[in-house]
Amino acid sequence: MSARVLFYVQHLLGVGHVFRAKRIVEALVERGGDVAVVLGGRDIPHLRFDGAAVHQLPAIHAGDADFGNLVTSEGAPLSNAFRAHRRDALMDVLGKTSPDVILTEAYPFARRSMRFELIPFLEAAHRQTPRPLILASIRDILQRPSSEKKAQEACDVFERLFDGALVHGDPDFARVDESYPALAAVADRLHYTGIVAPPLRTAPDQVSAAANTFDVVVSAGGGAVGGDVIRAAIAAKSKTLLADANWLVLTGPNLPKAERREIDEMAASAGVTVETFRSDLPALVAAARISIQQAGYNTVADVLRTDTAAVLVPYAIGGETEQTDRAHALERLGRAAVVTEEDLNSATMAAAIARALAAPSPHLEINLDGASTSAEIVARLLARHRNDAPLSSA
Repeated sequence: MSARVLFYVQHLLGVGHVFRAKRIVEALVERGGDVAVVLGGRDIPHLRFDGAAVHQLPAIHAGDADFGNLVTSEGAPLSNAFRAHRRDALMDVLGKTSPDVILTEAYPFARRSMRFELIPFLEAAHRQTPRPLILASIRDILQRPSSEKKAQEACDVFERLFDGALVHGDPDFARVDESYPALAAVADRLHYTGIVAPPLRTAPDQVSAAANTFDVVVSAGGGAVGGDVIRAAIAAKSKTLLADANWLVLTGPNLPKAERREIDEMAASAGVTVETFRSDLPALVAAARISIQQAGYNTVADVLRTDTAAVLVPYAIGGETEQTDRAHALERLGRAAVVTEEDLNSATMAAAIARALAAPSPHLEINLDGASTSAEIVARLLARHRNDAPLSSA
């Protein structure tokens, strides 16, 4: 694929979106794409986009786990001047890269608060000659819209400014219009890629080093909202059949310092290893007997790639629905035991661990090659776009 690709990625709380984008970017590069990534969130240690140029906008994130309360890296509310500066920086990247393809991670079906810069950016892209192919890059399960009005507004933006959407999932696992019904009206512009799971080449290279090191892996993603899961897991250790096993806790880089100190003290008393980040997490999960995590997209992808038992605690604060839908989809397939945040404590965690270890691990025929398939679909849609042919569903 001989093409310049510009991929806009904005994480506000968790970091899973960025790591999914990384896998897609590297597949685009492998296919011959000249890829530039625009990042708008806080720095993620150890993150690299191999083969791609990275443009960092002034960072913003969600304050106090509230997506409606955006703040700068210094914790200040976004001023009009700051928003204008971000918008101008994004427009500058557009001018410098002259992309053939633009991908927006999540938008317009999430990241609504970023429309102050994305609407002008996409409208400017439409004025370029030749006009780039514009695609949304979205999960297979979306946050359920809080109102029909907001859902319709998102679909209106999609129909006006986008050529289609890459839906990173397998419809046999979940259809995006089940969580976002308004998308049924544009089904012919939705292209299912399969789940963007860790590449097959990763696990065999690393499992040998990880094997038999940790029997239990507890991970909190970016860590901003995962402290309760970690504390419940550590407290449950002595109540499980794995009380004498080797446990690893990964806190993520964004766990508040006070929580990290508390977790370090709990872990020391319980004989649990604590680290901030491991680049070989998929391999660690593959080698473990059980994985305990929240229920983000990448977590479920890691679980589906392996036979490892899983306990999922979906994030549901503030009306969030995506992780709950994803966790229960996996539970219905017999691949996870679920504990809700409302019910989370050491006893319910220990019971879930027992259920997960006792359950069989059924083989599931689900497409997990979403990164390379995304690159293939982009190449095909770009060829049609260049020939002014109508876009049809994959």
